[in-house]
Order: sequence, then C-alpha cells, then structure tokens
Amino acid sequence: MYHQSFYPVVTHFTFAFQSSAVARLRFIRSVVAAVGFRQASVADLGCGSGAMLCEVLKPMPGWTGFGLDISPVAVMYARRLALHKQVQDRAHFQQGSVMNLPFSDGSLDLVIASEVLEHLPEAQKAFSEISRVLRPGGLLVATIPIESHGPTHITSLKDENEFRDLCRTVDLRIQSLSSKWHLTFGDDPRHLFVVAQSRPEAKTATNPVYSLLPSQISSAASSGIVSS
Repeated sequence: MYHQSFYPVVTHFTFAFQSSAVARLRFIRSVVAAVGFRQASVADLGCGSGAMLCEVLKPMPGWTGFGLDISPVAVMYARRLALHKQVQDRAHFQQGSVMNLPFSDGSLDLVIASEVLEHLPEAQKAFSEISRVLRPGGLLVATIPIESHGPTHITSLKDENEFRDLCRTVDLRIQSLSSKWHLTFGDDPRHLFVVAQSRPEAKTATNPVYSLLPSQISSAASSGIVSS
C-alpha cells in the first residue's frame, strides 16, 4: 500500500520524465483516437493516480470511465485529480481487485491494463475477468514489462509468445503487438504494447459489435510507441 504522497509524485514525475510512461500514454491515446467511438464505457484497471483515465476521457465527451485500484489512497487521489481535470462527472473511481471485477458481463467497450499484469499473482484469472466484462468485439489495450524483476512485481513474462498464449486461453484475439526498449534509470528495460479484441463469435452479442480495421490498429500501435 502506498503512502498518500506517492501518487502526486509518481503522476507528475513519470508522465513528465520517464520515457516508457510517455510512450504508454501516447500509445493508449492513439488507440482511443483510432477507435472513434462517440459513446463508450472504458475501465482502467490498476488505475493508480487516475492520470491515464483522465487523459483518455478529456477529448471524449461521450465516454464514461471507471477506474479500479486496490489502494484506497489511490482512489482518493484519483477522484481529486478527476475534479482538477474537470472529468469528475464521467470518471468513477472505486477500490477493487482485478481478480474479481465489479462489472457486468459484456458491459465494457474498452479495458485499459497498463503496467498491471506484473503485479498479479494469477494472470490467467485476471485476463479471464477482462474477457468476461468486454462486449463482443471490445478491446483490451495493455502495456506489460518483459522480464521485469521490480520489488512489487509478482509475475514476469519471458517473451511475447507467453502473452499470446495467455490471450488465447481467454478468447482474446491479438490485433497488434509491439515491443520497445527503454533506457531510463529505474525503468523496466522492455515493454509490450498490445491491442487485443474480445472474439465476437465467442459470445452472444446483445449490443453492437465494435471493431477496428487492421490498418487502424497497426497505425495506432506504431504511432504510440514513438518516444519523445
């Protein structure tokens, strides 16, 4: 559990100076722009300070966001940040676990899981939950460090194939997968940038099926991993 002062510091420091954080934000913004939904429900899992969700919601007035974090301190700070960013009416933060998501089946158009997998003891269970809450054709946008050995990291992926296998077991179809190296002090050396889609044929569609053209996904992924 982090101290209250952790979240303001990590929000402003990482998004200003850490190359991987800048790349992650660009990547997720570009995918959101490529999706082009006028109205959507999005969840940011392990939302921390709420900075990512607030940035996603700002240019999307028809979107509603849900931030989930296991830390009550994170939730408190995220709510304050949403108020500061003037998205408090559309950004809803609550304490909870990725292992047991508080969302109905097929209720989300998009799920963001940025730097989350490495903190989870049972990655497959968490990804089964993500698959459950996505609408048919809904998207998972994820960033994951590879061969990470940080003190708070429980799970460490060896390579891209391990992540592909994980998605395959929960009916998530990878649309785009790229990796990038980072040399910032204190940062994980390599990250995956992934867009995966909930398989429409694996579920009974009660809502419209959303999908992107492969060219849209590839463009979003490639533009998102260019660091400043």
